[in-house]
Amino acid sequence: MTAIWGVLGGEVRALETMQAALVDYGPACAGWHEGDVELRCRSADGEPRHHVDAEAGLVVVADARIDDREGLSAALGIRPAERAALSDAALILRAFVRWGCECPRHLLGDYAFAVWDQRKHTLFCARDHIGARPFCYVQEDGQFAFASAVEALLALPNVPDALDETMVATRLGTRLCSDTRTLFRAVHKLPPGHTLTVERSPQPGSARGRPSQAKSPQPGSARGHPS
Repeated sequence: MTAIWGVLGGEVRALETMQAALVDYGPACAGWHEGDVELRCRSADGEPRHHVDAEAGLVVVADARIDDREGLSAALGIRPAERAALSDAALILRAFVRWGCECPRHLLGDYAFAVWDQRKHTLFCARDHIGARPFCYVQEDGQFAFASAVEALLALPNVPDALDETMVATRLGTRLCSDTRTLFRAVHKLPPGHTLTVERSPQPGSARGRPSQAKSPQPGSARGHPS
């Protein structure tokens, strides 16, 4: 069991309240922070769920199980001996280094992840095509926050807990779920098979605008080998 969460803009100290809401996901907690950006992960098995590429200026947190690691590694030019030592988070980051925002097209498996690009000041998020791993987010008062669980986002002091009455009625009447809406108005879901990108605002302590329009990748359809 794994949870990932993070904030861009606003008070990074809010991560502590989010972390407390995710304590049931396991004792092992790790993460990275710089200025008003912080990414964290927690897992029950203690396996690494985050990875830093200092040379590329990239950081990832991932709730993932990547399939066909052999094929993906071959496309990335990774030797078998090196592949065995790479976590799924590290493999995702290698894919991002090579393919950028198109990397979900090359990934097979269950995943939800976020990559912070220190040079471009952007946060790239993606969710697998069947939505096996959850990814929720909010954007309030210039702050963007994401988490594996709704309760972590509701723990933030600036996030209202007003119910989405339409969604509540829908769930009670038909038990159908929305790909984008939760039971709370302020909390949204990243739809399965979609990505979003958030930019840091030039104004310190805030994230600019809303997430960019999501794109629907075709997992595994564009994988190629390095030339």
